[in-house]
Amino acid sequence: MILTGMAFPGRKRRPAPDPLNALLSFGYTLIANELHSLLDGIGFDPYLGFLHQVDYGRPSLALDLMEEFRHPLVDRLTVTLVNKGVLKEGDFAPDPQSGSMHLHRRP
Repeated sequence: MILTGMAFPGRKRRPAPDPLNALLSFGYTLIANELHSLLDGIGFDPYLGFLHQVDYGRPSLALDLMEEFRHPLVDRLTVTLVNKGVLKEGDFAPDPQSGSMHLHRRP
């Protein structure tokens, strides 16, 4: 689906080794945090989920709900931004300490 020359060897995280994985991880984090806040605001416990295992510090219910938004929001936005040239491989730089990929500021 990626029409540019940007490589995508598959989904890898912690740390994201390439620009596409970095964009996906960032988008998923934004959605999870928004859902966590919404669930907390309406009185649900975001840590008690059904699909994701309950684990200390993991907002399982927020992650359960996030599954519905991954493709229509984050995956589609990432592919669109890359294919339309809004974000290019040159917009990212690897962090030598962690090995992760970071967006760097345009001049």
